[in-house]
Amino acid sequence: MRITHLTVVHPTFDSRIFHKECVSLVRAGFEVSLVAVADRSGVFDGVRVIALDQPRSRWSRLLRTGPQLLRKALAERADVYHFHDPELLWVGLALRLTGRKVVYDVHEDVPRTLETKAYIPAVLRPILVRVLGLIHRLAETTLSGIIVVTPGVGEGFARPVLVRNFPKLSEFDVTPNPRSGGPAVAAYVGIIGNIRGFGVMADAIALVRNSGIDAQLRLAGRVHGDDVQDRLAVPTATSGLRYEGLLDRAGVASLLAEADMGLVVLSGDYQPYRTAYPIKLFEYMAAGIPVIASDFPVYREIVESSGCGLLVDPSDSAAVADAITTLISDPQRAREMGSRGRAAVEQRFNWESEIDSMCELYRTVTV
Repeated sequence: MRITHLTVVHPTFDSRIFHKECVSLVRAGFEVSLVAVADRSGVFDGVRVIALDQPRSRWSRLLRTGPQLLRKALAERADVYHFHDPELLWVGLALRLTGRKVVYDVHEDVPRTLETKAYIPAVLRPILVRVLGLIHRLAETTLSGIIVVTPGVGEGFARPVLVRNFPKLSEFDVTPNPRSGGPAVAAYVGIIGNIRGFGVMADAIALVRNSGIDAQLRLAGRVHGDDVQDRLAVPTATSGLRYEGLLDRAGVASLLAEADMGLVVLSGDYQPYRTAYPIKLFEYMAAGIPVIASDFPVYREIVESSGCGLLVDPSDSAAVADAITTLISDPQRAREMGSRGRAAVEQRFNWESEIDSMCELYRTVTV
């Protein structure tokens, strides 16, 4: 079976799209291509990447890159097309109208994300939320299948297939390195911005250091915001912040192997975070380190049922600092939390348990 994945928003080697879905499909015996914005076309880990031109702006991506993607997708003559961006809904519908089998992979509560888009006039956002919700319901009646990453994201659909964004166990088959001197390390992996908790984390590590504890916050990922960039530019010896840049999958595993804990204190002001499963939470658990997470119901269910970390108010830097201090001051408790988190991933929260659902959907829609 030939499967073609489509995206204009996500990077070529996106963790979910490329490393989990596409590579896993190749290993399951499918012929897989990925049409995405890339420096060059080629075959990587068995996946044939078909490069799109780099868009110069958001409007260029909509008006030029989207049509280019549709042309290249049609040339693939795939058995199933699998797209990942809401702005490609029109492409999915166009493919479906030509008789193709089309699957939409919904990564987050997309209508709700419009509420925080600064480039959309505030007066239009509630209207667009409702309109996109209607488009989603129309898409479900037209497309061949809908995949969602969490039950919360799936609430707007009648018959979604749940394929959760859990980590691949094979990426984190390392034992955390015992620290021999040096600062205690809290790690954060993902987009680095204030809506993702950067300001709270930076203030928290400053409070920990001001209390006399030698600690450091190491961050990896794309930086959003000039104010964030400015704080990261301050020397680590002064700020306690160390920016690791953009890391590949091996780099992420290496960073987490050196960490004492992982932070995922996403802001409650952004409603979609309250219903999403943050991959970083499960990657910290897979790496065998305790987590400090926002006290949202979805996160609470995971952390408390696994006994893998501490929950905090994500707007309270003092509470985050207290949690960091607690784990540093009680290393035995921290190790036990990390071990329980790793065990939970091995038993329940791993990608290996999810891929079968996606393969079965493909087989169902092509019958």
